[in-house]
Amino acid sequence: MKKTLFIIFLTAVISTGMFVENAFADHPDGLGISIKGSWGSTWVYRTTQSGPSLSIKTKASPVFWGIRLDINEDKPGLFLSGDYYLNHNPLVQDINLYWYYGVGAEFGIGMGENNFSLGAGVRVPVGISFQIEFTSFPTLEFFMQLVPRMGIQFVPFHFPYGLWGFDLGARIWLDV
Repeated sequence: MKKTLFIIFLTAVISTGMFVENAFADHPDGLGISIKGSWGSTWVYRTTQSGPSLSIKTKASPVFWGIRLDINEDKPGLFLSGDYYLNHNPLVQDINLYWYYGVGAEFGIGMGENNFSLGAGVRVPVGISFQIEFTSFPTLEFFMQLVPRMGIQFVPFHFPYGLWGFDLGARIWLDV
């Protein structure tokens, strides 16, 4: 059953990009820097994860790069991710409310006293964002997203390994 769910999930991730009209999501030009809170729950162990995150998107790259620190009593962790937004369309154009989805990858390490873990996987961010444009100040963006993830945990070995994630954050777009 787990392998069937993994195959369905992977097929959905791969096929999503086949029907997209825009090659790049519609975000402001420049450098985007965000601070966000992240929460999640694993599919297998029913454990929760939470912590602060930072992300950056440069004008030269379509990828949103992120780093997340999981703050847990038994196993703090560090995750690196890269997300490519396949679509970012207006939900309500008059108030700059958008919805988006994309695909990405992540790599993580957990460092507990007697509990070390190492894993990698794919992720599918789906969310909404609200952008506030100013004439003499950089654009501000507030967003929330659901990020289902599936991958492999190398140490200790577990496949498939999944997590439901949720992010809430703010991003500033600098014109550089």
